[in-house]
Amino acid sequence: SISVSTAFGAVGGKLSGTFDSTGTFNNGSSGTVSFGILPSSPAAASVAAVFLTSATWGWSGATVDWGDAPPSSRRFRVHAATASAPLDWAEVTASSGASTGTETDLLPNTTYSRVITAFTEWGDSIASAEVATCTLASVPGPPAGVSTFTNVQERQLTFNWGAGSPANPSVTTYEVWRSTVSDFGSAVHSSLEAQVSTTPVNLAPETVYYFRVRAQSLYGALTDFTTTFAIATSTTVPQAPGSPRPDSPFSYDGTATFRWAAAFSPSGIREYFLEIGSFPGGADFLSRSVGNVTTYQASGLSSKKTYYGRVRAVSNAEVTSSFSDAGPPVSVFLSAQEPAVAKPRGYPNPFDPTEGPAQVAFSLAEPAAVTLKLYTLQGLLVYQETRAFGAGNQVFPWNGASGSGVRVAAGGYIGVIEKGYAAGKETQRFKLAVVH
Repeated sequence: SISVSTAFGAVGGKLSGTFDSTGTFNNGSSGTVSFGILPSSPAAASVAAVFLTSATWGWSGATVDWGDAPPSSRRFRVHAATASAPLDWAEVTASSGASTGTETDLLPNTTYSRVITAFTEWGDSIASAEVATCTLASVPGPPAGVSTFTNVQERQLTFNWGAGSPANPSVTTYEVWRSTVSDFGSAVHSSLEAQVSTTPVNLAPETVYYFRVRAQSLYGALTDFTTTFAIATSTTVPQAPGSPRPDSPFSYDGTATFRWAAAFSPSGIREYFLEIGSFPGGADFLSRSVGNVTTYQASGLSSKKTYYGRVRAVSNAEVTSSFSDAGPPVSVFLSAQEPAVAKPRGYPNPFDPTEGPAQVAFSLAEPAAVTLKLYTLQGLLVYQETRAFGAGNQVFPWNGASGSGVRVAAGGYIGVIEKGYAAGKETQRFKLAVVH
């Protein structure tokens, strides 16, 4: 047996145990041993607050006996309830004067069980009673890879949503509200769904329905509702979208952005199908769905070609509209791919200022200041502008206005390109017709 005494020699209690028989010792020998007193356990473990990705744990440290460890080492620690001694890792650490600690980086709608210990340099106390909570769920978000409404028919449809951000786990349930009244003041039907979609049936044909959804956590806490989504149980052919218009009638880098007015359908628009070709109504460059957008940037257009676009819409009921009319063209000139322009030329020629500026192509042997002048056939100067250009093929635009900003009259004009090289000036002429 071993007698344990204080540092001053006061006799303590006897302890009985088993010696390590592999060690070296002699019967009747004596020695000293040092030990530390662990703190007592904190009381009243609790959940002080819970959020989407964090939880605040609480406890009472008023009754904790901290033992004889250095006061600077005293603190509280929060551990996973499944952790076993020795407790090398703590989810949360708090000072000895604290009564709460917040754990972050948690997952939404997930159950967490924790125990709290008092800790000193000598180690952790016996763990408190286990306490558990569930984080809140995320508000549902937009569906991934699918439209909000699909499978739209006269008497049924599918309403889709997403798991939110950060994403709710698969155990999350969702409360879906449906009504024919936009403020959900009456005629409300609600259901709990285990998936991120629902397919109500026996709906009224040609009727607008309103939907919204919220998530419910494992502990029953509800999120805010999503915004309200409207859909009509209609198989009416959608109105055709507007004609695609390029952002400029000319492209010098092989790209062009086409924009069009949105189509309309009582059941909503799911996607647009765009065609781009080298003639009105053609599709020799592009023929594809571009999604539910009203703009598309085309790239890789070929030099010396003119392109036209047309588009049609597909409703959520999978009904396709007619094609729009072909929009105005975009003409492509890739100067780097073309041989040097020996003589200036305007394009288009004749040109209508209401459809965009004329483009005057020319070539420079070296960087220079270039002056564009336009004269009437009677020799009256109507426009003059100077710009700096680099070497190679270049384009100088003219919008068909005079120097005072007034649109010039229809008719023929003599154009002059003056190239201000370091060694001297070079002048070239061309003809251009204006139509209204």
